[in-house]
Amino acid sequence: MANQHRVRALIARDDLPTLRERLRDELDIDADHVRDTEPTPGEYRDEAPDLELSRMVGTYHRRGLLGGAAGAVLALLLVFVLPPLREFLPYSLILVFGGAWGGGIATAARAVQATKREDDLGESIHRVGAADAAGLREVTITVDRDREAVVNLLQELGATTLDSDHPRVGRGPGARPATPGQQSHSGDQVD
Repeated sequence: MANQHRVRALIARDDLPTLRERLRDELDIDADHVRDTEPTPGEYRDEAPDLELSRMVGTYHRRGLLGGAAGAVLALLLVFVLPPLREFLPYSLILVFGGAWGGGIATAARAVQATKREDDLGESIHRVGAADAAGLREVTITVDRDREAVVNLLQELGATTLDSDHPRVGRGPGARPATPGQQSHSGDQVD
Protein backbone atom coordinates (compact mmCIF):
# COMPACT_ATOMS: atom_id res chain seq x y z
CA MET A 1 0.00 0.00 0.00
CA ALA A 2 1.27 3.47 -0.81
CA ASN A 3 2.76 5.58 1.95
CA GLN A 4 0.86 8.89 1.80
CA HIS A 5 3.91 10.97 2.76
CA ARG A 6 6.40 9.48 0.32
CA VAL A 7 6.53 9.06 -3.45
CA ARG A 8 9.16 6.94 -5.15
CA ALA A 9 9.88 6.78 -8.85
CA LEU A 10 12.40 5.83 -11.49
CA ILE A 11 13.14 8.81 -13.71
CA ALA A 12 15.60 9.46 -16.52
CA ARG A 13 18.79 11.09 -15.21
CA ASP A 14 18.37 13.96 -17.70
CA ASP A 15 14.86 14.77 -16.39
CA LEU A 16 15.96 15.11 -12.77
CA PRO A 17 16.83 18.86 -12.91
CA THR A 18 13.45 19.59 -14.54
CA LEU A 19 11.69 17.55 -11.85
CA ARG A 20 13.45 19.41 -9.04
CA GLU A 21 12.65 22.78 -10.62
CA ARG A 22 8.97 21.98 -11.19
CA LEU A 23 8.57 20.53 -7.69
CA ARG A 24 9.96 23.76 -6.26
CA ASP A 25 8.09 26.17 -8.55
CA GLU A 26 4.73 24.46 -9.01
CA LEU A 27 4.27 22.45 -5.82
CA ASP A 28 6.42 24.39 -3.36
CA ILE A 29 8.47 21.32 -2.35
CA ASP A 30 11.93 22.18 -1.00
CA ALA A 31 15.08 20.51 -2.32
CA ASP A 32 15.68 18.80 1.05
CA HIS A 33 12.43 16.82 0.50
CA VAL A 34 13.80 15.29 -2.71
CA ARG A 35 16.42 12.55 -2.49
CA ASP A 36 17.84 10.71 -5.48
CA THR A 37 20.15 7.72 -5.80
CA GLU A 38 21.36 5.51 -8.60
CA PRO A 39 19.03 2.52 -8.79
CA THR A 40 20.43 -0.91 -8.07
CA PRO A 41 19.95 -3.27 -11.03
CA GLY A 42 17.06 -5.58 -10.28
CA GLU A 43 13.28 -5.70 -10.25
CA TYR A 44 11.07 -2.86 -9.06
CA ARG A 45 7.39 -2.92 -8.11
CA ASP A 46 5.05 -0.45 -9.89
CA GLU A 47 2.60 1.66 -7.88
CA ALA A 48 -0.22 1.38 -10.46
CA PRO A 49 -2.38 -1.04 -8.38
CA ASP A 50 -2.18 1.27 -5.35
CA LEU A 51 -3.05 4.31 -7.46
CA GLU A 52 -6.10 2.49 -8.86
CA LEU A 53 -7.24 1.58 -5.34
CA SER A 54 -6.76 5.18 -4.24
CA ARG A 55 -8.85 6.39 -7.19
CA MET A 56 -11.67 3.99 -6.30
CA VAL A 57 -11.63 5.05 -2.64
CA GLY A 58 -11.77 8.72 -3.70
CA THR A 59 -14.86 7.94 -5.77
CA TYR A 60 -16.32 6.13 -2.77
CA HIS A 61 -15.87 9.14 -0.49
CA ARG A 62 -17.43 11.68 -2.84
CA ARG A 63 -20.45 9.58 -3.78
CA GLY A 64 -20.80 8.10 -0.30
CA LEU A 65 -21.27 11.54 1.22
CA LEU A 66 -23.95 12.40 -1.31
CA GLY A 67 -25.72 9.08 -0.71
CA GLY A 68 -25.56 9.59 3.05
CA ALA A 69 -27.15 13.03 2.77
CA ALA A 70 -29.90 11.65 0.52
CA GLY A 71 -30.54 8.76 2.96
CA ALA A 72 -30.78 11.15 5.91
CA VAL A 73 -33.24 13.43 4.08
CA LEU A 74 -35.36 10.46 3.05
CA ALA A 75 -35.44 9.11 6.62
CA LEU A 76 -36.26 12.58 7.98
CA LEU A 77 -39.19 12.86 5.56
CA LEU A 78 -40.36 9.43 6.70
CA VAL A 79 -40.24 10.55 10.35
CA PHE A 80 -42.43 13.59 9.63
CA VAL A 81 -44.87 11.71 7.38
CA LEU A 82 -45.67 8.81 9.76
CA PRO A 83 -47.56 10.02 12.88
CA PRO A 84 -46.23 7.31 15.26
CA LEU A 85 -42.68 8.34 14.45
CA ARG A 86 -43.48 12.02 15.05
CA GLU A 87 -44.61 11.23 18.62
CA PHE A 88 -41.21 9.77 19.42
CA LEU A 89 -39.18 12.36 17.57
CA PRO A 90 -35.99 12.13 19.68
CA TYR A 91 -35.89 8.36 19.19
CA SER A 92 -36.82 8.65 15.55
CA LEU A 93 -33.58 10.51 14.90
CA ILE A 94 -31.93 7.09 15.13
CA LEU A 95 -33.84 6.31 11.94
CA VAL A 96 -32.32 9.42 10.33
CA PHE A 97 -28.84 8.25 11.33
CA GLY A 98 -29.62 4.78 9.94
CA GLY A 99 -30.88 6.30 6.71
CA ALA A 100 -27.70 8.34 6.33
CA TRP A 101 -25.51 5.35 7.06
CA GLY A 102 -27.45 3.03 4.74
CA GLY A 103 -27.60 5.56 1.92
CA GLY A 104 -23.88 6.26 2.23
CA ILE A 105 -22.90 2.58 2.22
CA ALA A 106 -25.22 1.65 -0.65
CA THR A 107 -24.08 4.58 -2.80
CA ALA A 108 -20.41 3.99 -2.02
CA ALA A 109 -20.63 0.29 -2.83
CA ARG A 110 -22.34 1.06 -6.12
CA ALA A 111 -19.74 3.74 -6.92
CA VAL A 112 -16.85 1.31 -6.41
CA GLN A 113 -18.65 -1.34 -8.45
CA ALA A 114 -19.34 1.08 -11.30
CA THR A 115 -15.82 2.55 -11.45
CA LYS A 116 -13.67 -0.56 -11.04
CA ARG A 117 -11.50 -1.71 -13.88
CA GLU A 118 -12.68 -4.63 -15.98
CA ASP A 119 -9.23 -6.13 -16.43
CA ASP A 120 -7.17 -7.68 -13.67
CA LEU A 121 -4.67 -5.10 -12.42
CA GLY A 122 -2.14 -7.30 -10.70
CA GLU A 123 1.28 -6.43 -9.47
CA SER A 124 3.50 -4.92 -12.19
CA ILE A 125 7.25 -5.50 -12.13
CA HIS A 126 9.90 -3.38 -13.91
CA ARG A 127 13.31 -4.87 -14.63
CA VAL A 128 16.27 -2.51 -14.47
CA GLY A 129 19.49 -3.86 -15.95
CA ALA A 130 22.99 -2.55 -15.33
CA ALA A 131 22.92 -0.55 -18.58
CA ASP A 132 19.50 0.94 -17.70
CA ALA A 133 20.57 1.87 -14.17
CA ALA A 134 23.26 4.25 -15.46
CA GLY A 135 20.63 6.40 -17.23
CA LEU A 136 18.10 6.38 -14.38
CA ARG A 137 17.73 7.87 -10.91
CA GLU A 138 15.59 6.48 -8.11
CA VAL A 139 13.84 9.49 -6.59
CA THR A 140 12.19 9.63 -3.16
CA ILE A 141 10.03 12.69 -2.50
CA THR A 142 8.68 13.43 0.97
CA VAL A 143 5.24 15.00 0.67
CA ASP A 144 3.38 16.95 3.34
CA ARG A 145 0.24 17.44 1.26
CA ASP A 146 -1.14 16.84 -2.23
CA ARG A 147 0.58 13.54 -3.02
CA GLU A 148 -1.58 13.15 -6.12
CA ALA A 149 -0.10 16.31 -7.69
CA VAL A 150 3.43 14.93 -7.22
CA VAL A 151 2.43 11.60 -8.81
CA ASN A 152 0.80 13.44 -11.74
CA LEU A 153 3.95 15.53 -12.26
CA LEU A 154 6.16 12.42 -12.24
CA GLN A 155 3.91 10.67 -14.74
CA GLU A 156 3.89 13.78 -16.93
CA LEU A 157 7.70 13.64 -17.03
CA GLY A 158 7.59 9.96 -18.03
CA ALA A 159 8.73 8.59 -14.68
CA THR A 160 7.66 5.19 -13.39
CA THR A 161 6.08 5.50 -9.95
CA LEU A 162 7.14 2.78 -7.55
CA ASP A 163 5.61 1.22 -4.46
CA SER A 164 6.52 3.76 -1.79
CA ASP A 165 7.21 1.25 1.01
CA HIS A 166 8.66 -1.74 -0.86
CA PRO A 167 9.93 -0.59 -4.27
CA ARG A 168 12.29 -3.53 -4.82
CA VAL A 169 11.36 -7.14 -5.42
CA GLY A 170 13.28 -9.59 -3.27
CA ARG A 171 14.28 -9.84 0.35
CA GLY A 172 15.82 -7.26 2.64
CA PRO A 173 15.14 -3.63 3.59
CA GLY A 174 12.75 -1.87 1.23
CA ALA A 175 11.96 -5.11 -0.59
CA ARG A 176 9.43 -7.92 -0.54
CA PRO A 177 8.99 -10.98 -2.74
CA ALA A 178 6.81 -10.78 -5.83
CA THR A 179 3.77 -12.91 -6.44
CA PRO A 180 4.97 -16.15 -8.11
CA GLY A 181 4.08 -16.29 -11.81
CA GLN A 182 3.53 -12.52 -12.06
CA GLN A 183 4.29 -10.97 -15.46
CA SER A 184 7.01 -8.36 -15.57
CA HIS A 185 7.09 -5.43 -18.01
CA SER A 186 9.90 -7.18 -19.86
CA GLY A 187 7.51 -10.06 -20.62
CA ASP A 188 9.26 -12.60 -18.39
CA GLN A 189 7.61 -14.44 -15.55
CA VAL A 190 8.80 -13.62 -12.05
CA ASP A 191 9.63 -16.76 -10.06
